[in-house]
Amino acid sequence: MTQLSFITFCIELYAEHKEASSTEIYQEFDEAHYRDLKVIHFPEPTAEWLKMVCACRSNRDYSHDYDIMNDQIYFATEKALAYLRYTGFEEPS
Repeated sequence: MTQLSFITFCIELYAEHKEASSTEIYQEFDEAHYRDLKVIHFPEPTAEWLKMVCACRSNRDYSHDYDIMNDQIYFATEKALAYLRYTGFEEPS
């Protein structure tokens, strides 16, 4: 499998997983705090996004200096997590 086909496979797998039912957890984040945080945004899954996700999940020594990755999807630091407020959850029907 070439690197490109592997990346395509991973992006397709991500899209399928994203649509699977799971418990929805609701939290609020005041976007005014973005000015206090370092954010990296990927509007859609890309090779760069996949490399960062894989590095974060597979390499304990990997680090980056972003507080938030992809807006409200991945809060990477305690500083960013401190701005979240839990508001409830909903089980899949």
